[in-house]
Amino acid sequence: MVVSKENVIFVYRNGDPDSHNLASYYQQIYDLDGEQLLGIDCSDTEILPDYTTFRNEVETPILAVLPLRATWVIILGYNVPGGFYDGSDIISSTSRVSRIEHPYNKMAKSNLYNRVVFNRYDSTYGPIALIVSRIDGPTYDDAKRMIDMAHEMHNQALANGRFFFDPFSSLSTVGSGDYSDDLTDFYINMLFDLNMKVCSTTYISPYIDVVFPHLEHDSFYWGGFTDRSTESFFRSTDTERIFFYNADYDSAITMRSTAQGNFCPLALKSDYISIAGAMSNPGAEGFLRPRPFFEALYRGATLGEAYLFSNPYYDWTVAFFGDPLVKVVFYSDPLGTMSPYGARVRIPEADNNTRDPDYVDEDEVNREVSIELAEAVAHYIRKEAEASDLFYSILLSSDVGLETSLLYETLDLMRQTNSNTRFSRFYQSAQDLLIYIKQVLVPLANNQGATLLTVNDYLTWSGLKLSRILSSMISNTEEPISDSNLYPEGYWEYEYTIIDNVSEFTDFNFVLQVSDDNAFSNIIVTANSDGDRTGWYYESEENAWSAIPFTGVPSNYVGRRVQYRSPVANYLTRAEIYYFRIKQTSPVGDSSYSTSSQIIYT
Repeated sequence: MVVSKENVIFVYRNGDPDSHNLASYYQQIYDLDGEQLLGIDCSDTEILPDYTTFRNEVETPILAVLPLRATWVIILGYNVPGGFYDGSDIISSTSRVSRIEHPYNKMAKSNLYNRVVFNRYDSTYGPIALIVSRIDGPTYDDAKRMIDMAHEMHNQALANGRFFFDPFSSLSTVGSGDYSDDLTDFYINMLFDLNMKVCSTTYISPYIDVVFPHLEHDSFYWGGFTDRSTESFFRSTDTERIFFYNADYDSAITMRSTAQGNFCPLALKSDYISIAGAMSNPGAEGFLRPRPFFEALYRGATLGEAYLFSNPYYDWTVAFFGDPLVKVVFYSDPLGTMSPYGARVRIPEADNNTRDPDYVDEDEVNREVSIELAEAVAHYIRKEAEASDLFYSILLSSDVGLETSLLYETLDLMRQTNSNTRFSRFYQSAQDLLIYIKQVLVPLANNQGATLLTVNDYLTWSGLKLSRILSSMISNTEEPISDSNLYPEGYWEYEYTIIDNVSEFTDFNFVLQVSDDNAFSNIIVTANSDGDRTGWYYESEENAWSAIPFTGVPSNYVGRRVQYRSPVANYLTRAEIYYFRIKQTSPVGDSSYSTSSQIIYT
């Protein structure tokens, strides 16, 4: 079950007619029951002097009602405090209240940030962090208009305008390089998948910020750093203005005045239905990241979910404004005509699906099929060896009756699994695999700019290898598989899907043990990525592998895989079954061992 209006609490300020009226208006628009409105005794000061005051005025009355219903979404209404001071930092109310059921921990890393395997927000995420937004503004009418515009587009917020993207700035601070890299990654790997007309700055200077002179016909704006503007920046438009974010230090320091030229209140008055910005310097590492934000939107998440998933820290300075339940619909463009990269169009997914329903990775299919076929052959080799051992045990027995009753049956079992039988049984399947590579994968690779002719060309180009067991099934073909495209005998790989066993941000390492018995009384191999990263890889992109970092794999990769590739010293015996167990380790805690078995198919 994903978030809906039944999971919302709208908070207003007691004794403030405008604040109460705005809450009642939202209630009327979305048909909320009376218990979903919460009046609190708080001041109308936008930024409170300290956390103690904020806790007393805002957190305590909200905490009192949370156990009464399934609350995953909190909206802080007109004239409700927007944050508090902690030294020179201003902590955003939306960031703090999202962790209201947890102790205040300034600038704590978010374990929901940038989850590379996407899942919709549901009840399992509620205990970790709530979805929180503010609906506030320079005037009551401004705040009310935000509700009206969001309601008009609720669940049908068609992105019918341009995407203005400004990835360049003169900012040079700790982490700014990483942020620039993330913006570039979004531009190359995600932006054009949205099938929107893109306007992007393309000039970078170490001395000046190159900015758009104005926005027009826009639906999204994601800016690099320019920190001040005027209402003239936002020209009139006939498109839906959906989300505005500028990565600066104080664009959200106030939502109740446009006098300072801060972007957030200006975007509000210019009819953006949702906005994010910092109340004080979040550091470059604290800026929102565009790729997780739009990956979430594209897969059917709400704006509130997308904000939560793209914000690197809890209890920090970035704030979110608008109706958090609005979803966005992107144009379909089957020919990819809006993308200079020819990006494949992806279909938004429902609920908790983690991959595109129309997506097939042909290389991965080839790898899995070749492994499964090699494993099947390996099992036949193992059966032949076991039948041979049994045959000679019976033959050397002094029990004539045993020899008479079982010898011929055992000999027949050997014939059913010998090399000639294996060849006749698996030859056609092996041939079909080669035909698939040559007739399907080679043309696909050539469409991507490769120049391939043969199966060996493809294997070398893609980096995929085949089992020597499998190659023995196709050794008499016109094109033998070259030795460089075959796994060494005894080589093996082990894959494991990362789990979330700690429910907070951390870095995971992995301990893998291999035994020749299922009780693990005889450990043959132990590999610990924390002590020696040789052979350890993680799935940095889907079906793409990178060496495990020095610190381990960040927990936002939960749901992705890690892989151990055996070095020569750890090769195992072909066609033997071994038992594997693996566990995650981290400074927060270890998982229990996960066990499995596999046959060596190389």
